[in-house]
Amino acid sequence: MDPKSSHVNDGPSLPQRVSLLPVIISLLLAVPAAVVSFGGEGPSRSMFLSPQAAYAEQSWKAEYDEICAKNDDAMSLTVDELKSLIQRCDKLKLRIEGLDETPRKVYLKRLRMCRDLYLFVLESKEQEKLQPSAASPGQK
Repeated sequence: MDPKSSHVNDGPSLPQRVSLLPVIISLLLAVPAAVVSFGGEGPSRSMFLSPQAAYAEQSWKAEYDEICAKNDDAMSLTVDELKSLIQRCDKLKLRIEGLDETPRKVYLKRLRMCRDLYLFVLESKEQEKLQPSAASPGQK
């Protein structure tokens, strides 16, 4: 038996497959964006964001980035700055609660961690004000 004659046909040859590639690409590009939607539960969402939705998403993310960027400097912030950041966290929380499930869970947890840090530093600073200055050891 000749090994060449027992060759099983595995489908179209390479040149035939390559010639199908432009057809497949054009079909994929021809699908209107309005038809392509994703999301499980809840309303289906378009693959592309409208300008208003894109701006709304950018505005809360910019606010989130600005608030949480001050974590490293939390100890150097004033009491008023800390109170302001905590209030901004509370306002931003309401906006994040309107997101889809996965980003909502992630960003709410991260925002809560930022807020908790600011609250801890604020309480520490307020506690320092209430305690009288103790004389250093060795001084009378």
